[in-house]
Amino acid sequence: GTALPGMTLGEAMRSRLFWLMYAVAFLICVGFFVPMVHLVPYAQDVGLSEAQGVSLVSLLGLGSLLGRFFMGGIADRLGHARSLVAIGAGLGLMFLVWWAATSFWLLAVFAVCFGTLYGGYVALAPTLSMELFGPRSLSAILGSLYTAAGLATLIGPTFAGASFDAYGSYDVSILACAALCFAGAGLTLAMRRHFYSPA
Repeated sequence: GTALPGMTLGEAMRSRLFWLMYAVAFLICVGFFVPMVHLVPYAQDVGLSEAQGVSLVSLLGLGSLLGRFFMGGIADRLGHARSLVAIGAGLGLMFLVWWAATSFWLLAVFAVCFGTLYGGYVALAPTLSMELFGPRSLSAILGSLYTAAGLATLIGPTFAGASFDAYGSYDVSILACAALCFAGAGLTLAMRRHFYSPA
């Protein structure tokens, strides 16, 4: 019968911290589905076969599975705020790798690493919400924060397709996704004092 500590959903949504985390989620997640939608046509544009492109998407899924299994334990040791910074910066770096890649093997490295970081973010998000807002209304707060990811992943692939139609390449969208991921990492770095980091 004891009330759990932490914020209600209403209290969280009235806090600056909630909207900062919402912005971080949006910035980092804009690019999440861009390779899932556009990696196959990109691979064909650089001379790879459709089968190779499809295998790259499979590697994204494999990486995501690895990230969900292993990134949580790494984050517990590294610290959750530092882990989110590393994930955002790592995703930005992976977009730069994608931008420069034309060979199957470099794209395969991109796919596995990108998927691992994506899976790591999915695994880390509930823990971050628990740290910042407490368990009282955790499900409602986490669900509300996930709407940022939903909006971002709706916008990202659409923007990538529109920019390809406009410019005839994926350069603009890939570099924009990289910049947004770096911005998400930077915003997390600026607010890391709000996180508890285990010794």
